[in-house]
Amino acid sequence: MSYNTIIDTVYMTVSIKDETILLDRKDYTSHLNDDGFKSEALTFINIVQEKNIKKIIVDMRNFNYQLNNELIARRNTNIIDIYNKIWVDKFAFIIHQSENTQSIKQDDAKNSFKTQTFISINDAEKRLTVNVQQ
Repeated sequence: MSYNTIIDTVYMTVSIKDETILLDRKDYTSHLNDDGFKSEALTFINIVQEKNIKKIIVDMRNFNYQLNNELIARRNTNIIDIYNKIWVDKFAFIIHQSENTQSIKQDDAKNSFKTQTFISINDAEKRLTVNVQQ
């Protein structure tokens, strides 16, 4: 089964397959500004809440916007809190093999979910379908 597209903007495509949501960032993110990033993040989190999604994949390979410390803090306070409230249990970032994973670190003992990084969507999907205890 393939992903069904829910929303397609100049900055992202959001699709769902089974119990997994895929946020695919686009090259045009280089044209984002802080308000645009906030708007896109709210759009995505609203879809996650509405669909009661527990597994999230974010493909960052084409994400070309530099988040400042304020946006990172805002995301960690507001967005991550919502993920915890709806009990998201697995979160995967897709990155280039050479990319620094420290920039997308979001693991915290209080989070309801575990975050991992992968270099392909296929690898992430395999991991997200494995039982949470593993």
